[in-house]
Amino acid sequence: MHPLFFQPVRVATNTRPEDGFLVFADHCLVAVITPLQTSVSGELRSHWFLKAGFGPCAVHTHPAFEGLDKAELWMRERVAGQ
Repeated sequence: MHPLFFQPVRVATNTRPEDGFLVFADHCLVAVITPLQTSVSGELRSHWFLKAGFGPCAVHTHPAFEGLDKAELWMRERVAGQ
């Protein structure tokens, strides 16, 4: 299993900076994730968004995850499958 390391970061956006994480696997950046905008209502409010993926986490779509634990599981599966 490849360990993932989450580094807190502020990400610049068009509206205002957001809290997020740089995600590393084996000392390589594999993803940038942020929570969905606070203006999102209802069930999506606690979701995380893949802002950018690299290497095994590079995808054409930018998925949203129901919680940080689901985002971590998705990234672990992608890194393990490389």
